[in-house]
Amino acid sequence: MTPTITSAMRQELRSELKAAGLFERTPHKAWIKLVFLLVCAGVVGYLAMTQPAPAFWLLQPVAALFVTAAAMLGHEGAHKSMATSSKHNSWMLHLTFPLLGGLGTHHWKNKHNVRHHVHPNTPGQDLDIEMWPMASYASAYQAAGPARQAFIRSGQKYVFWPLSALLPFAMRVNSWLILRRIAKERGRDTAWWLDVAALTLHYLLWLVIPGTLWGWPQALQCYVSMWLLVGLYLSLIFAPAHMGMPIQAAQGDEWLAQLQTTRNLKMGPLLSFFFVGLDYQVEHHLFPGISHFHLPEAARRTKAWAQRHGLPHHEIGYWAGVADVTDYLGRAWQEPTRMATAA
Repeated sequence: MTPTITSAMRQELRSELKAAGLFERTPHKAWIKLVFLLVCAGVVGYLAMTQPAPAFWLLQPVAALFVTAAAMLGHEGAHKSMATSSKHNSWMLHLTFPLLGGLGTHHWKNKHNVRHHVHPNTPGQDLDIEMWPMASYASAYQAAGPARQAFIRSGQKYVFWPLSALLPFAMRVNSWLILRRIAKERGRDTAWWLDVAALTLHYLLWLVIPGTLWGWPQALQCYVSMWLLVGLYLSLIFAPAHMGMPIQAAQGDEWLAQLQTTRNLKMGPLLSFFFVGLDYQVEHHLFPGISHFHLPEAARRTKAWAQRHGLPHHEIGYWAGVADVTDYLGRAWQEPTRMATAA
């Protein structure tokens, strides 16, 4: 029997979280964390650039970890969960996504805020489960040609993690494509020009200046290796939270859809620091406006609320979640859209 979430149940949880002060923004903590992460990334990255090859390959993954966490603070800016001030949220978003990460804000908001959050794990809506040439559900497999079907059945679970390293480069291409489309359809407004300026500065700061100072081969090696590692880290952050959870054929009750398609990741405080709240995906999906600094307490209260009302609240150990994603990809080709939420 499909559980029902009434408006009174929703209000009960909202009121409890509000009374606990969990909707209060913490911009000062976010800015301090960003500065700390950028300083660490800069120091380690500089050491990597100035050391011989063995030290470079040891230090670069560490620098990429700090860069990934710093970039993901833009996720808070995009959801306006960092500050009550729109200006502060916009500054955080543009400094971390297009300027630091080369990811356009228009592309991210469409892909993540509009499509993924509203329609999690829904074919044709959530772009995170559209993974050509791979397939994450049966109907995507059935639409593929024979050669691609053979690859999906026998190879995709082995290549998913290596291919995920290309994610930042794919998002860079899509960022420019969506800006071109917006310019044609709606024209160029201030937000459009801000995105273009920040994206252009990204390449100036990451490639032109280092290439001039240290030479293009070394600058390109640093840039490509850095963002391949960031792509892998981003996939290790996002994939275990949704991949392997039910693919929904249709969406009725929004909260029930979030609870059934999302899971939290149990991990220690050190690793959690680098996840910027994305280990608490259930609460983030229910309340994207909650600062990541408040999500651990929100998770404790939401889990108790779900248990009181007989609702699902999924969580899994982090490394078990990574293993589950890999296992799921080996059988995703035969996984149907196996649930539809009730209104």
